[in-house]
Amino acid sequence: LTDGVLMALASGFLPTERRGTGLAALTTATSLTRLGASVIFGVLWTQLGLRVALTVFAVSLFLAVSFAYFIVEHDAAQDFDSDK
Repeated sequence: LTDGVLMALASGFLPTERRGTGLAALTTATSLTRLGASVIFGVLWTQLGLRVALTVFAVSLFLAVSFAYFIVEHDAAQDFDSDK
């Protein structure tokens, strides 16, 4: 669902002559990460139960969103400071 947004964001950071390679690497990394997350969730569910698997992923999601928020806030503050 958000692949287009991610590609649009990444395109701005990649040099024009390497954009195709960069986007392919990003897609590969995203796909491998999704595969790994699915396997880890399945192992946790099978070995420790659904409640543990959901708790681990809820905590992981909270940490990831918190980290992303910090990065976006930090980046936005730098952009605001550079406008002065």
